[in-house]
Amino acid sequence: MKRILSVLAILAATDAHAQSSADMSPSVQACDQVAFNVSSIENPNSVTPVDFSDLNPSEALPICHVAHDEFPDHLRTTYHLGRLYDAAGDERRAIQYLTLSAEGGFNVAFNNLGNMYDGLEGRFGNDPALARTYHQLGCLQGNGPSCERLGDEDPTYFPRAFTQYEANCELDHGTSCRWAGHLLNDTDKPTHDDALSLNFFERGCELEDANACANIGWMHLWRDVPGKSAAVAIDRLSAACSSEAGEAWACRSLGVGYEDGEFGAVDFDRAGFWFNEGCTQDDGGSCGYYGDLLEDGDLGASDPSGAAIFFERGCELDSGWSCGRLADLHRDGDLGPASLEIAKNLFEKGCGLDHAWSCGNLGNILIAERATYATGRGFLGKGCNLNDSYSCRSLGDYYNRGDFFPRDLERAASFYELACQQDNEWACSDLGYANEELGDTAAAAIARLKACELGDAGSCATYGISVFEAGSIQRGIDFSIRSLEEGSNHLITNMDNRNAQPGSRMYLTSPQYDGLRKGVQRHLRSRGLYNGSIDGIFGPNMERAMRSLCDC
Repeated sequence: MKRILSVLAILAATDAHAQSSADMSPSVQACDQVAFNVSSIENPNSVTPVDFSDLNPSEALPICHVAHDEFPDHLRTTYHLGRLYDAAGDERRAIQYLTLSAEGGFNVAFNNLGNMYDGLEGRFGNDPALARTYHQLGCLQGNGPSCERLGDEDPTYFPRAFTQYEANCELDHGTSCRWAGHLLNDTDKPTHDDALSLNFFERGCELEDANACANIGWMHLWRDVPGKSAAVAIDRLSAACSSEAGEAWACRSLGVGYEDGEFGAVDFDRAGFWFNEGCTQDDGGSCGYYGDLLEDGDLGASDPSGAAIFFERGCELDSGWSCGRLADLHRDGDLGPASLEIAKNLFEKGCGLDHAWSCGNLGNILIAERATYATGRGFLGKGCNLNDSYSCRSLGDYYNRGDFFPRDLERAASFYELACQQDNEWACSDLGYANEELGDTAAAAIARLKACELGDAGSCATYGISVFEAGSIQRGIDFSIRSLEEGSNHLITNMDNRNAQPGSRMYLTSPQYDGLRKGVQRHLRSRGLYNGSIDGIFGPNMERAMRSLCDC
């Protein structure tokens, strides 16, 4: 903390003349070549920025130390050393050089210092107070990314971040124009403004920021922007995909656009071309999408073995979805003898990459093994927290049935509700039954109505029954007919005396449902399907008419 306080006290000015003189040195130019960060606004040697994940400390550190020995006060070189030691995992030296550059006024260094301790991705641990202090220092000195990081907890920082990005954009820093566009593009931020966002992306693209160009294409593809154009989307995304910067996600976006028919008719061949191009540029998601086309037979005959090659490559490139798809192939025996162990390992990697569906699959496998059901519950919990309705519903089922955990209907209902909120129709149906058992008939009806609207025909029937019981006779009849039209035999099963169980309210043979049965008969007669009496008696004639309507 003393070190941080000294930074606050110093905030020394940069000697611009010394900087420009050092910039001309071959040693500084060589250091820039192997370590330049896109966050640095000035790029006097016009080098290609190196992403943090692409840094090679063993190669770059000796080169940058030569430059630092020649120009010990050159802030950008000092910053490069700090960033390289960060990549090398040397916490002490990373702090040493990043702090020296920050003290001299190279404010982006504060953002790096903060990121080293920021949340689960912090390379040297999770220290929220320390991370916040460094980001506050960076924001105070006008570093936009630092302000934006702070904005994730306090939205009042976002306008300050935008002000910094806008100012640097006016200095013709294309990356800052792109950052401003992103800040305006995010629907979760108070600064959201799609039209203005597009303007900043356009300016960044003019300044040769390939990522900004790609974002223009992405917005024309997926957002309702002024002058929305498929031609613009294709042009900007293809240019970004083919650029020296290699914006591989732009290749993937093009592939998805062609696969989903966003540019006209669905075109799997063009989709495959762009997915393959993205995979060639090491975009794991593109590899996974191409594998999906191969497995589904969209490029010819189904080719699970060919798909596996691309899923494996995508998984190696940390695409959790690719890991999950490859796990499926091994679990189902599509690549030879089924291997649950290989599938488990792949699902575990996918889950570690926050692919929720992989977490859910792994959780269910482990629970089925019984000895590891507690661990399985943890994976299902992670999947549910990552908004996988399959995981949430599975947890609801386990708590509902009491197979592996003590039965807890209220907890089961809470998991069903989470899955129902994500439009899982079966979970909504389950929620209806759970709420009914808990005595909350109103909540049960709401859940069943949603399940019905999501396509669960059986829930249309149970909803119709519940509103009929509540006195909404015609609405009850209407939803009962809807369930038949959508293929459910629920009413037929429950009107059949052979299935009747004494005391069960879900069987429709008692006198209280006479009006429902007669209403169904009237509707069937109006459609020419039933010619019997309107007597409320469920017999062979009525059953044939109902089965004719539901085709079941």
